[in-house]
Amino acid sequence: MDSLPENVSFKVAVRVNSSRKNDSIFKFTGFDCSGILYVYGEIIYFKGSKPGYEQIEFDLKSAVINWVGVQAQNGALQWFSIKNNQDTYYFNMETGITIFNLSKSGESTRNIYEKLKNFQAATNLEKIGAQN
Repeated sequence: MDSLPENVSFKVAVRVNSSRKNDSIFKFTGFDCSGILYVYGEIIYFKGSKPGYEQIEFDLKSAVINWVGVQAQNGALQWFSIKNNQDTYYFNMETGITIFNLSKSGESTRNIYEKLKNFQAATNLEKIGAQN
């Protein structure tokens, strides 16, 4: 968290799956790695704790952000996805104690998804306004 830019709009610790891991039925863990998801400018960044996940970027103007909901094969937890030009990634934060919405931050997977959609809507409205 200390290495993030100063003017980060939003940041939260999450877990992530690649589409390959997410779609796999047989797995030892329900997620690929954990890390920080944050918004800076017009980009959503994910900085992960594992090689290949050091930094993934999603442009708010073009990324596809979808609510996935509960996935039994991934621990019966709530998930949302973000697709960039290369792949789709799946995120959640409701593991362990936060399944019961006891997170100290007050965040939930659904709440994070809604905030990202709001950032995207605001970014796209600014883009439309600039064109007129």
